[in-house]
Amino acid sequence: MDIIREISTNLSKQQALLAEAKKDLHRMQTIQTALQETLNDVWSSTHIISLQNSQAQWKIFVDLAASGRIPSVAARANEALTDASSDARAEYWIGDGKKYARWLASGISKLAKTRKSQSMADSGPVAQLCGKSFYLGYRDEIVAAIVSSLLLSNTRDVIALQGLLQSLQLYQQRIFVLSTIDFVARQILPHTGIQAAKSANITKSISGSAALLHEVVSAKRDTLTAYLSEWLLGGSIASTEMIRAIVTAMSDEEQEQALEQIWTKFSEKMFIQHASVIQQEQIARALLLLAGAVHRHTPMAVFVLAHSSTQTEGTSAHLNSTSPRVRFLGMAVATTVSQYVDKPETKLNHKFEGEEQDEYNNLNALFKIEDGIGSIDDVSIPSNLSSLHEQALVIRPVQRKAQKPKPTKPTAKIQVVEEDDDDDFPPHAKPNSDPEDEDEDSTLVQRKKPKAPVYIRDLITQLSNTEDANIQELALKIAPSLIRRKADFGSELSDRAIELCATYMNLSDSFNLDDFLELRLQGITALLIAQPQTCGPYMASTIFEGDYNISQRIAALTAMGMAARELAGHRPDNEQDSEKQFPSKTLPERLHKLYLQDSGTDQLSKQLSASMLSHVSTAQKRHGRKIIRNDLSKIVADCFFFPLSNQLATHNLSFQNAKHILPVIIKTLAIILTSTGPFTLSLPQLTAETFSMLLSFRTRALKDSAILEAVLFGFLSVINVNEDKRTLAERHPREVVEVHEWCNTIFERFTSGLQGVSEEEERMKTLCAGVLVATKEVIEKYERLMVGDLMTFGQ
Repeated sequence: MDIIREISTNLSKQQALLAEAKKDLHRMQTIQTALQETLNDVWSSTHIISLQNSQAQWKIFVDLAASGRIPSVAARANEALTDASSDARAEYWIGDGKKYARWLASGISKLAKTRKSQSMADSGPVAQLCGKSFYLGYRDEIVAAIVSSLLLSNTRDVIALQGLLQSLQLYQQRIFVLSTIDFVARQILPHTGIQAAKSANITKSISGSAALLHEVVSAKRDTLTAYLSEWLLGGSIASTEMIRAIVTAMSDEEQEQALEQIWTKFSEKMFIQHASVIQQEQIARALLLLAGAVHRHTPMAVFVLAHSSTQTEGTSAHLNSTSPRVRFLGMAVATTVSQYVDKPETKLNHKFEGEEQDEYNNLNALFKIEDGIGSIDDVSIPSNLSSLHEQALVIRPVQRKAQKPKPTKPTAKIQVVEEDDDDDFPPHAKPNSDPEDEDEDSTLVQRKKPKAPVYIRDLITQLSNTEDANIQELALKIAPSLIRRKADFGSELSDRAIELCATYMNLSDSFNLDDFLELRLQGITALLIAQPQTCGPYMASTIFEGDYNISQRIAALTAMGMAARELAGHRPDNEQDSEKQFPSKTLPERLHKLYLQDSGTDQLSKQLSASMLSHVSTAQKRHGRKIIRNDLSKIVADCFFFPLSNQLATHNLSFQNAKHILPVIIKTLAIILTSTGPFTLSLPQLTAETFSMLLSFRTRALKDSAILEAVLFGFLSVINVNEDKRTLAERHPREVVEVHEWCNTIFERFTSGLQGVSEEEERMKTLCAGVLVATKEVIEKYERLMVGDLMTFGQ
């Protein structure tokens, strides 16, 4: 009870100090230090064992430790200590949610090992603490730390983990297993590419990961194994290596059940029409891996499924799809399965051409892959989940600013100078002014100027500098030109592209630089232009999975849009006209840029909207336009559009409340699509994916004007970029009609209001009218083609 009383007392005192108008920072820092020291010693204290024997006291401790009260109060105290203009500045891990979650996970692991070593009856008290901690908001970090401690460390204890898992409630077991799979997918078996997947190290890591998953689900195999199939069917995007590990962790009977479920979903008509391409690709890979595994021990099961009505109807639905990629997946799966289960005279032989043949060979090879369950020793703990005390529990000493000695000013003396009429000495010109000499205090003059970075490694070091503002500012200004110069010069930039991307995303304006946001945006844009194949997919995943604020995510999205425009041949226009307002009616320049000025994505979308609307209204002829070299068309699908759209489809539920960033994502995708041009080979696939994405946001757009504007801009972009309106009407008749009817409803809502229309509503009304005109033109001109009445066409 002493631990509970001590923690509660310190929290109450800290809350009382935070409520005061004039905060006692010294006392607040003392309490923060005492609270952290108490938590550091909690798991090694003898009181924690006695608390578990008392159900009432243990419940109080669980509510206190896992309810989120401690990190929330500590975070407020950290903010007060850091933002105050005093000398008391310190950082404490208890105010960081992720570090606090890892501390909690380390305690859960230690208690689970202790109860097992002391031969206690069950792990009920530890499971109670573990289940409560899932609702802190950091369940993935907690599960990853527990698995790393109990399975991947030198002091692993499989029995302790299985005992903990058995004591959890059923829905908590599901959370634990699914989070464990996510941990393996993201930290141990990320996407490594086709060539790397064939190496012996990856095969060994797959076997070790399969052993890890096998040990986890063995705690209660009759119920926990079903979550492996659920994860594959749930839409989570994973690498081929991760799917191989899941398939290997299943038993023979479980593989047959999973194969039937996945084959049924792969053949569903609704799934084929509405699921994203990346989801269908993952299901296809999982189907072939499972089919190969089942075929090795039960060939007849695969033969029956391959000749079932489900497979036949599914292949027909794939071939009837408007997406070339979906048609390829359906034909590739059918051909691969037929090669192994049918007789030579009845095998399905289909010849693929060009790149499709290479992709088919890769899919065909999945059927023959055979992995086995290895040892957990083959899996190494990730570096970012190493010792908790090395990362999170370091108490930084309070640093006090050294008092600068006040320079003694020399006393001024008046001297009488006699006039001299001699002009023997000619006057000299005034020397050039040195800004550093303008400071009255000579002790503050710094003669040592920072040197501009010449290599990428030096650039990363200077960008990460948090001690000298001049060094970081110089690096920010030099970075765009340096990155562009290094783009085609050796492998220096390509080797450090990901590291440089991470450095830019983690940059913070510690020195309040005037042009920080613009310089950071220019640097990220230059990096995306120089290394699109590497940085494009990485930036897309970082936007959704990284631990960044809204401003950093929007900066990355803006950079992707601007890089796409520049790769498409549209040079950025740095001269932007702005209306001059009276100074008293505007914020300071820095705050104006931060709060009121539109982001680059919003500015681009407004410019493109005006351009597309002018084309719709004036029906300009396009055959006389200037030809621009478009380098984006070759790489847009793999480097920009699909990485971003697939991440949006995967994290759709988690981003449904992010109303500030979702419109920017939709506009960025629309800008990328518009920049590709009408002659891009992947345009049919991009068009189908864009229609599917935008139509899924119709209901949400009715509740949020920002999302509505983004969706309307997206519809206008996808119709405008498809200059061949006949092809658009032939491949997407349903989508065009649905867009027209929906926009007609929106337009009527805007025109039915009696009150005045705001500028924002007028802009959306104009966008809606543009979409209506464009879709109406397609419907009226190709109406008979869209309804399928082609009997008299061409006569």
